[in-house]
Amino acid sequence: MTEPKNTTALTALAVLYYNQGRVDDSLNIIKRIPCAKIKTDSVSKIKSDILFYSGKTVESAYEIKQFKNNSLKFQKFNNFIKSVPVTILTDKYGSIEEKIQKLENAPSKTCDNLITLSLCHLFSGNTDSAIDYLVEARGNIAV
Repeated sequence: MTEPKNTTALTALAVLYYNQGRVDDSLNIIKRIPCAKIKTDSVSKIKSDILFYSGKTVESAYEIKQFKNNSLKFQKFNNFIKSVPVTILTDKYGSIEEKIQKLENAPSKTCDNLITLSLCHLFSGNTDSAIDYLVEARGNIAV
């Protein structure tokens, strides 16, 4: 606390609080880190995890999306996914769009359906929706 702007110290303190089960204290500490300072993969992941386990799944997904947009590794992955022609994903069950529509209209959203939806959106190039469904599936598992 002698250096309240020290990102490394704040991150370490947030992790310590988190590991002790003091999730709210951890979240308060992580929120003190300026957004411009959260550039590393590990800090972004920690912040997203703390938000998720605090019950703030929408904020957690938002953090993942922000990280995705700024990460060179994610950009390379997105470029690779976009290079796969969507037409090769058409099979006896229909096109990727038809599969997405069927899964989104399903009466129950099981973890398996949500993961499948996430993958379908990922392969169609819609990574933000893929993240949303994956976070939702993760929330169903954690319950």
